[in-house]
Amino acid sequence: MTEKDLAHLKRMDLLALLVEQGREAGELASALDETRAALDEANRLAQRLKDRLDEKDLQIGRLKEKLDEKDAQIERLKARLDQKDAQIGQLAAQIEDFTSGRYLEMEGIHSLTDVSGRLDLMLRMAQKAVEKYIRDIQKPSQTQGGETKEGTIQAP
Repeated sequence: MTEKDLAHLKRMDLLALLVEQGREAGELASALDETRAALDEANRLAQRLKDRLDEKDLQIGRLKEKLDEKDAQIERLKARLDQKDAQIGQLAAQIEDFTSGRYLEMEGIHSLTDVSGRLDLMLRMAQKAVEKYIRDIQKPSQTQGGETKEGTIQAP
């Protein structure tokens, strides 16, 4: 409405307009208060969500660190496993050499019978040496005057 239109209105109509505007202003004020309250609640909710997200981010960071540690541990274990596999391969090759007789051929021995014969010869020689040593210890030694002393050991 323009000022001319307002000037032509009666006093009662003006009062009715003022009352109507006051009522509308009150409704708008209460709507504004409700909207502000809803906005405050939304802000509080957003802050709680932000806080929870920050906590989750920290938790994710800790989990990533643990995951990195586990990844490093896995890499170390893989390296150890590779070393063990290499050792197993070497030992398997040695076993193959021993079982196939190639090892004996490398040592100049052509069969297990040769090895057995050599081992038997060494054991017989060791047995003879032990028997001779025991005989020498048990034999009474003679002194310069022809007397024998029991319990003395003559060096071989």
